[in-house]
Amino acid sequence: MYLQLFVEVVKQRSFAAVARDRNVDPSSVSRAIAQMLKHLGQVVIGAAG
Repeated sequence: MYLQLFVEVVKQRSFAAVARDRNVDPSSVSRAIAQMLKHLGQVVIGAAG
């Protein structure tokens, strides 16, 4: 599940867009990705700016 969610976020370039598609809070998507990254022990998504 986490990997699929991660791929969706990368494709759409938006936590909020993925959250809308899944009818969940953006914070839920963010937490799920954070859990995956913690499990992997790596930082994969950097802040854009």
